[in-house]
Amino acid sequence: MNKVLKRIFACGVLAIAMSGTAMAQSYEHSSVASCSAGGFEFECDLLIGRTQSGIDRAKVAGKRFGRPPTFNTQERAAVMEKLVAGVSIAEVASHLRQ
Repeated sequence: MNKVLKRIFACGVLAIAMSGTAMAQSYEHSSVASCSAGGFEFECDLLIGRTQSGIDRAKVAGKRFGRPPTFNTQERAAVMEKLVAGVSIAEVASHLRQ
């Protein structure tokens, strides 16, 4: 938690106490700041957990991740045939750009 607090103070953020006064950038009120940092860290962990569970659910449902394929299966097969036949990658690429 202390690392989180140091990162918050390094960004120039002042913590606001319940009374409405700004706390100085010191560890004078470290118990309040530590509790706040703990809450922030807990919320961050919850967010990461929710995101990861959503990704896992999508993978189980068969959702494809990443960049969509550029070529369909026939075009991919044609490229592979040329490569197996010994045509260089540069030649195949220049042929595809036309």
